[in-house]
Amino acid sequence: MLHFSGRPDVGDHPILNDPDAKSSFYLKINSRQRLLEKYTKQIWVNSQDYTTKSVDILCQDPNPYIARDLAQTMAETYIYYDVQRQSSSAASVIDFIRNQKDTTYKELRDLERIMQGHAERQPRGLTSQPRDPIAAGALGEIRG
Repeated sequence: MLHFSGRPDVGDHPILNDPDAKSSFYLKINSRQRLLEKYTKQIWVNSQDYTTKSVDILCQDPNPYIARDLAQTMAETYIYYDVQRQSSSAASVIDFIRNQKDTTYKELRDLERIMQGHAERQPRGLTSQPRDPIAAGALGEIRG
C-alpha cells in the first residue's frame, strides 16, 4: 500500500494572506475505480441473524479512521436501504388491503341489491324461506 504525506506549497495568494477568509481546500481523487477495487477487498459483510436482519461489518485498513468511516458508511447505507424497502413493502400491503376492501364492499352491495330484488318479488303472505341458507340469513336481516 502506498501512503503519502506532504505539505502543499502554494505561492503568494490573496486568500492565504487574508486572516478573515474562510478557505476550504480539496484533494481530488483521480481514479474512483482504483479506490473501489482497493476498499472492496478490505470490507467484509456477514449476516449475523436472518430473523433480526443483523449484520457484521468489518473493515481493515492501516488507518483506523478510514476503517471506521467505511464501516460506518456501510452500516448507514444498509439501514437506509432497509428502511426504504420496508416502507415500500408497507405501502404495497396498505394498497392491497384498500383494494380488497373496495372489492368486498362492492360485492356486498351487489349481493344486497340482488337479495332485495328477490324479497320484493316474493308475494306478500308467503312465509316460506329461500332454499339457500346464506340468502335466508341475509333476507332475515333485511326483513328484521
